[in-house]
Amino acid sequence: MKTLTSGILGSVGILVLTFMACSSESKSTESTDGVDVVGPSFKVEKEDTKDDHPKGGINWVEFNDLPQLMEEEPRKVIIDFYTNWCGPCKMMASQTFTDPVIVSYINENYYAIKFNAEGGDSVQFKGKTFINPEFDAGKRGRNSVHQITYYLATVNGRIAYPTTVYLTEELELITPIQGFLAADRIEPILHYFKNDTYKTQPNFDEYLKTFKSSY
Repeated sequence: MKTLTSGILGSVGILVLTFMACSSESKSTESTDGVDVVGPSFKVEKEDTKDDHPKGGINWVEFNDLPQLMEEEPRKVIIDFYTNWCGPCKMMASQTFTDPVIVSYINENYYAIKFNAEGGDSVQFKGKTFINPEFDAGKRGRNSVHQITYYLATVNGRIAYPTTVYLTEELELITPIQGFLAADRIEPILHYFKNDTYKTQPNFDEYLKTFKSSY
């Protein structure tokens, strides 16, 4: 599936990496078995693998809810691909997706899905069934990657966590964005896609010059 990551969102990638560099304890990626973790790096203890990502105030829905929701009211879709063992994913869940400005904007303008990228749930999406055939329910820590993760969240052949994926009202992929994003970093991106500005202003850096933040 064609994405915008390598084109108009090249500047978003730079923006993300600039944020990462702000912390002396951060680095852009750490790679294991072809899967990256993108964001501030810190140790996640082995026992810290339970699915404890806080829900915040966002009205999270399921993949399987999308057809009915779109029939009632078409909206863009944002998907948070996370894993239980990923530290930056936990930070995004507890900080970005609980921020009042972000919660309010997403709830008013998007359908939001929080999806375990290495989970075992079966997903119905656009008439196809996606599963995780190698999922091991008894395994702690890293698990196999779900088929829907490969389908929607791959950038240049790589999977990274966290990844935020954006879809149109027709459930067509706009782009995946890999890496931790603080609230003030994701805010302009949410507006950029919701308002279809990416179609008329493909230069994200130029768009940022005129964007008026709530922060």
